[in-house]
Order: sequence, then structure tokens, then C-alpha cells
Amino acid sequence: MCDVPVKSVKKALALLNILLFEDIEREGISLSKLADRMAIPANSAHNLLKTMVACKYVAQLVDGKYIAGPICGEIGKLNTLCSPEASELLTTTLLDMNSRVDEAVVFATLIDGQRVIIEGLNANHTVKVSEGLLASHNHLYTTSTGRILVAFASEEELARILVRHGLPGAQWDDINNEQHLMAALDEIRSDGMCVMTSDENELVAFAYPVRNTAGKLLGALGCYAPIFRCPEKKRKHIIAEMLIVSEAMGNTLTSLCTV
Repeated sequence: MCDVPVKSVKKALALLNILLFEDIEREGISLSKLADRMAIPANSAHNLLKTMVACKYVAQLVDGKYIAGPICGEIGKLNTLCSPEASELLTTTLLDMNSRVDEAVVFATLIDGQRVIIEGLNANHTVKVSEGLLASHNHLYTTSTGRILVAFASEEELARILVRHGLPGAQWDDINNEQHLMAALDEIRSDGMCVMTSDENELVAFAYPVRNTAGKLLGALGCYAPIFRCPEKKRKHIIAEMLIVSEAMGNTLTSLCTV
């Protein structure tokens, strides 16, 4: 064993490696087997695992066995979406859509309860949207892509969002209780998209969910346009394009993502 400053951290990482790479099917490994595999007392293994469960790097099944936790899945999703293959796909897709709608486009995903921008392109116009909308993270409740990510998040992801951000309040129609939040999310899911108009920023923003072939959320496709450049006819054109692109993007990303 190599010399390390904090041996307990090394043991915890070794346990995580076992759960990640020796239980690919995520069927779970018992405490006794993990302790034997590590050659450490069961109570020591239990304390390490309990800490990692609290930090979401490990999860415990109803039968008491342990598996890699949700944070590991989040790391895997981010690595996949930022891989050269996915980056090329997203860049090509967004460039194509950018040329067809002639407005700013973006792809964002949900990582550990936060909105993370993966790719963004501005419009080829003198008047452009703020670059901050295409590059800044964590505008979860105040952007169309953020609201899509919240609406189509899993129960576990939504719980993480609420722990990290709390209820929207002034950021979204003064929503200050979970009942009102669920009603707003149901409306977005029913519409299948989110369209927001901001008189303050003079922008209209569109967003669609991007889901894999099993229906699980991969991210959100967004489009921003100045209100003056987006009459009803163009809005319909953008919505039609986004529906096609989001579905095609989801189908293609499915082959790259195992989330």
C-alpha cells in the first residue's frame, strides 16, 4: 500500500472503487463482503460507508446492501456530456439550429441540483442576448431552461434542488410553498415546454426538455431572442424547430449517455 497522508480517505475511496467497478449492475454489496474485501473491521467499514451515504457518494438499498450513490451518477453524466464525442454532437447540432432560427441557443443540464451550461451560441446579429445567459450557471428558477430542468427532474433530483435552492419565491411568481411549485411544474410538463417573456430584459426565452429514449432527463435545449425580433410567426418557427431538435438530440445522446 502506498504511503498517503490520510489513510481513512484512501480506505473510503477504495470502498467506492469496489462499488463503482465491481458492481456494474448495481445489485449491491453487503457490509460483511465489503469489510472482508478491504480486510478491515466491519464497524470501520460501516462508519466509512455511513459518511459516504450522507454525502451521496454511496447509497444503501432496502436490503442493507450498498451501491454507488447519486453523486457518482452526476459525475458520470457530466463527464459524458463534456466528452469530445458529445461536445462535437452538441456543437454541430446547436450550430445547425442557430443558423435555422438565427437566434441564440443553449444546452444546459442538471448537476447536483444546479443548472450547468454545456454549450451556448449567440445569434449572428448586431443586437445579441447577454453572454451571461449563455455561459452562467445556476439561474435555475429565473430561466426557461432552468424551469424545464426543475419540471422534468426526478423526485430525487427535485429534492436535491429544494435542499440547495429552497423555494423560488420572488424568482418565480412568488412561489413560497411546495403545492404552488408542483402546480407550476405540472403546467410546464403539460405544455411540454417553457416560454418566458421578460419586459425588463426585452427577451423571449424558449426551452424544451432533452430526454433519452427511456424518457430520463438529459438536459434542456434553450433559445433566446429579443422581443422586437420575435413576432408570432417567428415564435412558432422557433418552437417547431426546438421540438424537432430536442427529440433528435435526445435520441443521439442516448447512445453516449448511460445515465
